[in-house]
Formats: sequence, structure tokens, C-alpha cells
Amino acid sequence: MTKTGLTLMALMNLFCGANASAFEREPLTIVVRVTDYADISLGDLRAAEDEATRVYKAAHIRLVWVNPGQADDGSPALRLTVILAKHAIAGVPNTDGVLGFAFHASRVAYAFSEPIKALVLPSPVSFRVAFGRVIAHELGHLLLPTRGHSECGIMRPSLDVTNFPQRFTREQVDALQLTVLAWQNASGLRDPTVGN
Repeated sequence: MTKTGLTLMALMNLFCGANASAFEREPLTIVVRVTDYADISLGDLRAAEDEATRVYKAAHIRLVWVNPGQADDGSPALRLTVILAKHAIAGVPNTDGVLGFAFHASRVAYAFSEPIKALVLPSPVSFRVAFGRVIAHELGHLLLPTRGHSECGIMRPSLDVTNFPQRFTREQVDALQLTVLAWQNASGLRDPTVGN
């Protein structure tokens, strides 16, 4: 990529992302259960989770990971599932080049390790970071009311393999917050923005 192209990408990411410091309450929490059929190393898994956590932290959402072999503490929170597989599974449309997929109604997202590895080989981004970005992107499809893509940020249709941090747009942050708050209200949980 040219120097001009990198500068343009940096500016897009700067203006595209939302700032978590704008929130005056505790972050909302989502529990993410992980099922690993791709045999991802523990180090790669933790690093990918750290990248996805960073993306959601910028949206003032805390991700709590429940990895294979760990017990879910049962705390009241919205629960999503991420299934890690080597390749696209049956039922995923247009499997060529697909890095992940989300089944909105079932709250299950998939991330496919082998196509991600192939994509990042010639790039400055590590597999771990790219894998985390794909997980964050697919979780976004589960949470956002519209399942489409955006022109910039983590919900772009193609994976950004630069070293620039990825974020949700301001509009997407608002939608994510509303989705989690609506789930909490429907579940009878107290809104954390309301005083005691």
C-alpha cells in the first residue's frame, strides 16, 4: 500500500471510530462462549480475544470470554456463541473467501481460521489480530439491527489488514448499546445507567 493510501486509511479510522470516554456509566457486558473446532493454540485464542475485546471496549462494551473447558458463571448478561472452525461450514452461502459468518437468530457466529491465515500471510497484521477482528466483526452482525456492512471501521465487508485499530462507527456504537440495553430490559435486568 502506498504512503498516501496508508495516510488515508489512518484518517478514516480516526474519524470512523467512536470514543468510549463519552460514556458516564459502567460498560455493558456480553458473555461470549467459545467452541474451538479449529485447534487454535491458547496463545492465539487469547490474543484474538484481546483484539475483539479492544474493539468492543471502544464501544463501551465489556466482553467476558468463556473458553472451552471453562464454566460459565451464570451471571445475568446477554450471551453469544463463537464457533471457531478451520473452514466454512455447510449452510454458509458463497464460501469462497469467507472469513466468518453469523446466524443472527441463533446468536451464533463463526470464524474460519484457514482463510484468515491465507489472507494475512503477506500483510503487516498477525493472524491473532486478524482472527480477533473477524470475531469482533461477526459478533457485530449478531448485535447490530441491520446485518449489513459499513464503509469504514470493523464492519467493512473486507478485513482491514493494516495495523490501524479498528472500531465501530458512532452510529453502530449507539445501535450496539441499544441492543444490549433492550435485551437487559426484556430480561428484567436493571438498567445500569439508573441510580440506586
